[in-house]
Amino acid sequence: MGHGTPKSVLVDTFKARLADLEQKALAQSEHFRTHGSARPWHTPDTMANSDLLDVPMLHEPAWNRDEANRIYSQDVLSEKPGTQGDVISLKRQIDFMAVEERAWRVRHATFARCAAHAAGRLNGHGQPNAGIFTMVRNAADDARLRGRSQRAQPAINTLAGTDTATNIV
Repeated sequence: MGHGTPKSVLVDTFKARLADLEQKALAQSEHFRTHGSARPWHTPDTMANSDLLDVPMLHEPAWNRDEANRIYSQDVLSEKPGTQGDVISLKRQIDFMAVEERAWRVRHATFARCAAHAAGRLNGHGQPNAGIFTMVRNAADDARLRGRSQRAQPAINTLAGTDTATNIV
């Protein structure tokens, strides 16, 4: 992948999102400096006339990733592949726009939608030995245990989150 022919570009939707974010950040900065009017809402200009209840289409046109996805799948991963830099650049663009879109959707979600998402997420977070907090604990413990010398390294039980040699939980 590192020796292919460069094929990626900065796609227009990505460049437009960054330019819009910079402009809106300056407007918000000015607001906080002067407190002259109501703080501007951070909505892409292209979404001004969007129906916020049309959930399947909320990504149009501001976060449309079709061009970046097409370049990635058809050009970069073709029989004559692009470079590793192409993969990184396109994935970064695609992921950035996806994350911003998700944040915007959450900001504009109805209370019922937010409650439903929160209930499932919190239930998952609360599962002993299976949720995110167990994973964070296990990752920290795994790093601690793997940092020991190779001769003294114990077996690691990542599901239970214990060091089987010393039975530390």
